[in-house]
Amino acid sequence: MGDPAGIGPEVILKALSDASIRKSIIPLLIGEAFVFEKIKKIINSPFSFNVIKNCRKDRFDKSNHYNKVKIEGAVSKSEKINLLNLEEIKKSDFVVGKVSKSTGKAAIAYVRKGFFLARDKRIDALVTAPINKEAVKLSNFPYPGHTEFLAALSKRKKVGMVLAAKELKVLLVTTHLALRDISARLSEEKILEKIKLGYHFLKDDLKLKNPRIGLCGLNPHNGEKGIFGDEEERVIKPAIAAARRAGINCIGPVPSDVIFYQATKQKKYDLVIAMYHDQGLIPLKTLYFKEAVNITIGLPIIRTSPDHGTAFDIAYQGKADSTSMKEAIRYAARLVSVQGNKRSPQTISV
Repeated sequence: MGDPAGIGPEVILKALSDASIRKSIIPLLIGEAFVFEKIKKIINSPFSFNVIKNCRKDRFDKSNHYNKVKIEGAVSKSEKINLLNLEEIKKSDFVVGKVSKSTGKAAIAYVRKGFFLARDKRIDALVTAPINKEAVKLSNFPYPGHTEFLAALSKRKKVGMVLAAKELKVLLVTTHLALRDISARLSEEKILEKIKLGYHFLKDDLKLKNPRIGLCGLNPHNGEKGIFGDEEERVIKPAIAAARRAGINCIGPVPSDVIFYQATKQKKYDLVIAMYHDQGLIPLKTLYFKEAVNITIGLPIIRTSPDHGTAFDIAYQGKADSTSMKEAIRYAARLVSVQGNKRSPQTISV
């Protein structure tokens, strides 16, 4: 459910009110029952909850048989929504729309629980609602975001953040960094790692036969042969050359003021690799602000999320738009299907 004080619980219930989504998945909410009950009243949701009070390992159904839902007490065909009530926060510690250590700590506990449920095959995929970076920092959380935390939990060093929408997918080489630090963090090895991650995401996860990947340059006009910077010549081009030798259809570097037009209007690439956060996310959010989905690639689990924040300013007012959450759930279900698990509906945690 993300940060309980934000819009996560609201966009979850609104997304699940879409009958087409409920046909494709068996939802399992992870969070606080009293929070979802509060949101239910605000948005006049018709759902009732099948509250699962604990989730000890010995309570799991270890059968691989599809018709048995993987968590004891969960229901599959009902107007009730499965809700794993972790009781991480008390009502007395909870303030709507406010940054707090208690809700930041709880938000991380929900993600941790969801990760291990997915890793242990108790659920098919994990969809995370937004956390608040200030709140989780107050709880001594040592990671800048979901991606880094999930990488640490899975003990995977090579993971990536893909933002996807209808006609554009963007993979970031660097994520949450100050602009002044980006050049020093770019290397041939790091860029090649992201190219390979993106290639396997397209080929293995999305089953594209001959994926086309375009790489952004870092500097204006690709540095103009070193006049505006040498990163293109020094690290980006060598990484592209290495990827091509490995048989990857990789094009670039292409100036970032050109590549997104080529990707969306000319359909030249299946994936664009951007060197830093805003280089990739500004064009994507300009075109697909409500529909964009965040996908963590390189993990042993399927994880998606809506591409927006906690929006404390509109929390618990019934104003939040659930479009991105709907798309995140649909994308998770799609990944479950194309990766070879053709069970339908899937058990997906949100």
